[in-house]
Amino acid sequence: MAHARPCYSSIRCATLDDFVTSKLLEVLAPAGVDLSLRVLEDEQTRREQLDTLYAQRVEQAGYEADVAERRYRHVDPANRLVAGQLERQWEAALEQRESASAELDKLRGQRSVKLNDTERDQLRRVCSDVAGLWQAGIAPEERQQIARLLLDRVDVEVYDNTERVGVRLHWSGGFESVSEMTRPVQQFHQLESYGPLMDRVLELTLSGKRASEVASMLEREGYHSPRSDRPISSMMVSKLLQEDARCRQQLTAPPLNEDHWRSKELASELGIPEKRLKDWITRGWATAIQRPFGRVWVIYADEQELKRLQALARRQSGQGTSKPPKALRTPAGLPRKNQ
Repeated sequence: MAHARPCYSSIRCATLDDFVTSKLLEVLAPAGVDLSLRVLEDEQTRREQLDTLYAQRVEQAGYEADVAERRYRHVDPANRLVAGQLERQWEAALEQRESASAELDKLRGQRSVKLNDTERDQLRRVCSDVAGLWQAGIAPEERQQIARLLLDRVDVEVYDNTERVGVRLHWSGGFESVSEMTRPVQQFHQLESYGPLMDRVLELTLSGKRASEVASMLEREGYHSPRSDRPISSMMVSKLLQEDARCRQQLTAPPLNEDHWRSKELASELGIPEKRLKDWITRGWATAIQRPFGRVWVIYADEQELKRLQALARRQSGQGTSKPPKALRTPAGLPRKNQ
């Protein structure tokens, strides 16, 4: 039986309702009403400018049609080639005039809203009353009725399956507004900031910070969990480091500098158990560091140091061997460039 793939490009209705409500209240607020009135004034000015422009187009098209007609009527009918060409030009000019006239009629047929000062004041009072009723806790059905009067449609688009959501509000009267909101998501990799987040997690971890310290710094820097109302916890940091392949590579198999060995590889080179090599490290018989910071032992052994460790391995072979001489127990210091 086939299993349906989960849909992550969804958004909770309550989250969207709260966002749309905030936009409705912005529109009903005094500042929003004044802005809408200015938009109406700008629209009226734009329509007047278009009316003038379209009327000029009709006039120009009419003039060109008259010229084309006169040219056609004055041509010698015997010259059929020229007459045919002038007739086609006249027909094209007539079509252009009809098209320009239709555009002007369509523009003038659209309803234009004009408000006087009294109507403007009434609109402000009504919007204030509606906003007050909304905030006073009217029934959900009444809120829906108000929303339907103000809005024709709400379009929602989730950007690339991330937490970013685009919301296009189609207001009654034809105006549109575009806004963005965030939604909770299920996975860290759905966050738009996932790449920079992982870079920062790895950077802080490689600098020696523990998971709890990394989580605190991420919160201060504005990073958040997939559920945006929750900060990133230390447990989340540890999980991110385990799940990301690049982080695992850096933390469990970091690149080695020259003359540095991982404990398993050096033990194999020396022909001794890895446990014995780690015992030497504990005793201070080998120069080692934990990289990155406690996760992997890395032992320094250049050609000369490797010979000492090989001699130490031969001396330590067998049961009941005596303590090696100090020369074999004293490791070379880590070169300054590798510290």
